[in-house]
Amino acid sequence: MAVYITAILIGSAARLPHRRSIVGFADGLAWIAEIGLFVMLGMLAEVSRLPEAVPLALFVAGLLVLVARPLAVLVSLAPFRWPRRAMAFAAVAGLRGAVPIVFAAIPLAAGVAEAHQVFDVTLIVVLALLLVQSPILAPLGRRLGVVLPDEAVELEVESAPLDGMRAHVLGVEVGEGSGFVGTFVTEVGLPDGAVVALVVRGERAIAPDEHTRVRAGDQLLFVTTEEVRRVTEDRIRAVARGGRLVRWLED
Repeated sequence: MAVYITAILIGSAARLPHRRSIVGFADGLAWIAEIGLFVMLGMLAEVSRLPEAVPLALFVAGLLVLVARPLAVLVSLAPFRWPRRAMAFAAVAGLRGAVPIVFAAIPLAAGVAEAHQVFDVTLIVVLALLLVQSPILAPLGRRLGVVLPDEAVELEVESAPLDGMRAHVLGVEVGEGSGFVGTFVTEVGLPDGAVVALVVRGERAIAPDEHTRVRAGDQLLFVTTEEVRRVTEDRIRAVARGGRLVRWLED
C-alpha cells in the first residue's frame, strides 16, 4: 500500500524532473513483474483440472462484467461527477491480469482449502477477459469519445530544471492529427519568458525562426522560466487541441 500511494503521488506530480525517464523506467519494471505473475499463474495451474473449473469461471466472469465492475465504478467515480461515457468505458475495461493473479495467490500461499480451484477459476477468467475484451477496448473508447491517442503523447512533458536561470526545458512530441502540424513556431503565442529553442526533425536539430513550420513527427523543445511555466504548458495544450488559430480565437 505504501508503494502504491507513493507511486500515485510521484506520477501525479506536475513538477517532477525527468518525468519521462522515471515513468519509462517504472513502466518497464511493471511489465517485468506482470510477465513474472503470468508465468507463475501458468506454472501453478494444472491443465487437467481446468475443464472442471469452466462453469464456475464463466459464472464469475459474467458476474464480474455485468454486476461487480459497473457497481464498483458507480460507487467510486459517480461522487466525482465523471462523465457517463468515461464511467461506461471504465466499467468495461476494469482490472484484469496481474491484480487477480496476486489475489488468487494469497489463499494458495496460505494453504486454504480449495485454493487450487480459486487459482484455476482465476486463470480461465483472466484468459477469457483478455481474449474477449482487449480487442474491443480501442474501438469502444473511440466510439465513446474517451480515447485521445495523439494528445496523450504530446502532453507527456519532460522537465529538467536549469538552476542557473530558474528555467525548465519542456519537450513535446508532435503526432499525426496534432494541432501543431502546419503551425509556424511564431504562431504558438508563447508568453514572455518562453521560447521554442529547438526543433528535432528525424536526425536533424533545427534552430527555429519565423519561417519554421512544424511537421508531424517533430519534437519541440521549449525553454521557459519558472514564473511562466504553467502558462506555457497551457498554451502548448491549447495549440495541440485547437491548432494555429487558437491564439486568435481566444483573443
